[in-house]
Amino acid sequence: MHKKVFAALFLFTLTFIVSCDKDKVYPDTPAITMSDNQVYQNPVKIIIDFTDGDGDIGLNEGDTLPPYDFNEDPFNKYYYNLLLYYYEKNDSIWEEIELPVPYFYRIPVITPRGQNKALNGEIDVDVSLPFNRPDSIRFEIILIDQALRESNRLQTPVIYK
Repeated sequence: MHKKVFAALFLFTLTFIVSCDKDKVYPDTPAITMSDNQVYQNPVKIIIDFTDGDGDIGLNEGDTLPPYDFNEDPFNKYYYNLLLYYYEKNDSIWEEIELPVPYFYRIPVITPRGQNKALNGEIDVDVSLPFNRPDSIRFEIILIDQALRESNRLQTPVIYK
């Protein structure tokens, strides 16, 4: 009798362990890659895939005190958490162009509920490009989490006019 109970308990435990998915584990520093679904017409749709191990991506509207305060002089990039740096190609040299209104965004908080805070997902950004731009441009993208950890610097493919 004890053997049957032990065997049933063992099979139940083994089934439970095998059926449970392991929690996904990512580094706490965000990582970004280009999605395969880009649209390079005006407006350009830039789609990035991201991972973050502790799920601290995003800012609330009330996150305006240091280090997230808005400051122009000196410029505080941590007011934003998705930065798209704009580059133009002039005479075969890529130059970063500081625009009067930069392509910087505040992604809202997307921290998941539960114990496992690891995130993976996709961020879509529609970017209206200037009409008087050169033939070739690109962006370099950085995602910043609440702990001010910066992702890798991701470069878009060249966007032609």
